[in-house]
Amino acid sequence: MRKIHVLVFSSMLLLSKTIYAEKVDFFSADPNPPREIPGMTLVWSDEFNVDGKPDPKNWKYEKGFVRNEELQWYQSDNVNCKDGLLVIEGKQEQVLNPNYLENSTDWKKNRQYADYTSSSIISQRLQQFQYGRFEIRARIDTTMGSWPAIWTKGISGKWPFCGEIDIMEFYRDKVSGVRTTPILLANVAWGHATNSWGAWNTQKVRLKYFTNQDPDWCEKFHVWRMEWTEDFIDLYLDDELLNTTLVSNTQNPDGYSPSEPHRQKHFLLLNLAIGANGGNPVPSDYPVKYEVDYVRVYQTSPNAVHSDIEKTTRIFPNPVSDFLVVESEEEIQNISIYNVTGQLLFQQNILPEKKINLSELESGFYFIRLKFYDGSELVRQIIKKM
Repeated sequence: MRKIHVLVFSSMLLLSKTIYAEKVDFFSADPNPPREIPGMTLVWSDEFNVDGKPDPKNWKYEKGFVRNEELQWYQSDNVNCKDGLLVIEGKQEQVLNPNYLENSTDWKKNRQYADYTSSSIISQRLQQFQYGRFEIRARIDTTMGSWPAIWTKGISGKWPFCGEIDIMEFYRDKVSGVRTTPILLANVAWGHATNSWGAWNTQKVRLKYFTNQDPDWCEKFHVWRMEWTEDFIDLYLDDELLNTTLVSNTQNPDGYSPSEPHRQKHFLLLNLAIGANGGNPVPSDYPVKYEVDYVRVYQTSPNAVHSDIEKTTRIFPNPVSDFLVVESEEEIQNISIYNVTGQLLFQQNILPEKKINLSELESGFYFIRLKFYDGSELVRQIIKKM
């Protein structure tokens, strides 16, 4: 079903919620237009509502053998839009490698044929963004060998120094040297002085964590979300926070450019790899499908009120021993506390008395982040004393 651009408004808008024209079915495309987010503007989206190839104003194709010694040959034939969905198919079919060189040591050239095909679409030089809220609704195929991903790369610098954000990856973790355990991964990467594979802040969650809660999880669409600001990168799955990264910790080593890969524009990639981290596809039935309902990018509204946040917000006492008091004339959505490495210690909605109990924290330096309903944020360093 195609998305119908009709909205029904009610007084719930006063509570920053939108009532949609049609109920969302977890097993099919969402028929509703992009929702409104207070304090933010939808700066770009692709709803994949036109049957045929993806919009060339938004996407182009990767071709051939590309990365990670994966098994698939990337080509445009394996991706199409239909019924409001972008569909990437991984197929078991043999394709001649035109770059084949006998006895080559290059993995991209020493295979005469590819035994699998798939597609990877990227928004490089077409749709690129610095900061914002990214929402991608998708249904992934968890068949052995399948490795779907939603990720970004910085526009400047070679990998990993360009920076990478993995909003979603599904693949198989190794057990006794064999990739068998299905996981979902959320992670951020940047350059490392001695490790060619870069530095990583990684969070892996076993698929069974989700399927134990919902046996139909693999048959449903889910929303992967990134909240990316100058200070933090937060990665969510269906509103559950999986990974948080302090951007100041993702700087490249001295002498490498750019110095701050996650404070530059990034472009998006949607791809379905076969093999490698996805595990051995040979025992599985193909084709496999990776379906994307929409990709949406929101950014802080130009007319959102930010200039007075600093003036009208108080966080005290600092240093603090037991209770931290937060006072603001602006409405606070939630409060988060992080350690200096960017690890989230806790997150909560603001309490009526606007007090936060920090008595259990050890003495040291921490960061507090206030998120406001108008889309703005305030980050302050606090000192905890005994």
